[in-house]
Amino acid sequence: MRIFFLMIVTSIGVLAVFPDNSEDQLIWQLISRERVCFHANGRRPGTFEYRDNQAPTGRLLTALKLVYRSGNVTCDNNVAYKSRWGCYNHPRYVKHPLNVIITDKYDNIIYPDKKYIKNGGLWYFLPFVDALYSDELVFTSFTNPFYLSKGDTLKIWYGEDLRNWKAADNGGRVCVEAKISQLPIGSRSTRFQSVSMRADTNQGHFTTLAMDV
Repeated sequence: MRIFFLMIVTSIGVLAVFPDNSEDQLIWQLISRERVCFHANGRRPGTFEYRDNQAPTGRLLTALKLVYRSGNVTCDNNVAYKSRWGCYNHPRYVKHPLNVIITDKYDNIIYPDKKYIKNGGLWYFLPFVDALYSDELVFTSFTNPFYLSKGDTLKIWYGEDLRNWKAADNGGRVCVEAKISQLPIGSRSTRFQSVSMRADTNQGHFTTLAMDV
């Protein structure tokens, strides 16, 4: 099967990668059998195990999506800052309002990419994500997937709670469904077509990335 991705390339590099509508769409698989809930304080992450009877040898995880179902969290006693994914419109975090972190069972950070994290409380931004109104939070690693074996544990943390960083006035709980997009581990190789980039000053261009699985 060949999956096509449309890549937006700008003078600063790759801006986004997403499936080309002309071919097969990215397939999301629900991996949390029940809704997973995480709290903003009290050392209470949401925890779930990866189960997939169709891939007994594991998967290469390329993206993880959290779908909002209920609740809210806040970094402050003031309910005006409540949100789904961090702290909404708080003066300290206006430019980096997201605080949901994905880790392994040892609390090693998997998502988001470290380049987005701005401080010790693990606050960050993602393009086009609103801390209060976005229904989904999507993390991607198409160019650097990692192996996820059956039974592996993933955790969903509020970043300040993970680091015990100014968490005393935090509150709330959010429940989500977790979905992944993955490549099966098999005998056939995964390869990418070469991608050309040009350093235009004022404009980028589009190119197609093909993946055989």
